[in-house]
Amino acid sequence: MSKQLNQASSSLTRRLIDGGMSSASLFFCELMSCKAMPGHSCSALATDVHALYVAWCDRLDVKALNVPRFVHELKVKHGVAAHRQRYALGGKQRGPHCVLILKSRNASLGEQIGEFRRFATGVRDGLLE
Repeated sequence: MSKQLNQASSSLTRRLIDGGMSSASLFFCELMSCKAMPGHSCSALATDVHALYVAWCDRLDVKALNVPRFVHELKVKHGVAAHRQRYALGGKQRGPHCVLILKSRNASLGEQIGEFRRFATGVRDGLLE
């Protein structure tokens, strides 16, 4: 298992260096290409996306960016909208929290956040493979 992890980490490092991508950019590209990713609309709390990113980095033995740098990179390099907003989830008013608009919005914000949380929980063990 450790050997596989080291090989994956080496492969990732080469991809990052060769492609000029940061770990956040590579993670985002893999996240957006994941077939299990929620459909046409998806918004998520920045902390939920960052937690999935940190788990991904830990698995590949790569240093993760902190939340502000991670969100900044997604905004600048991938055009992800980020803003503080209140939302309803589970019948309760929440926020304001930093919300990332990963795909266009069609459903309510609370529904989109809940959908991303279910997605993240489902893939955390497999980590986007």
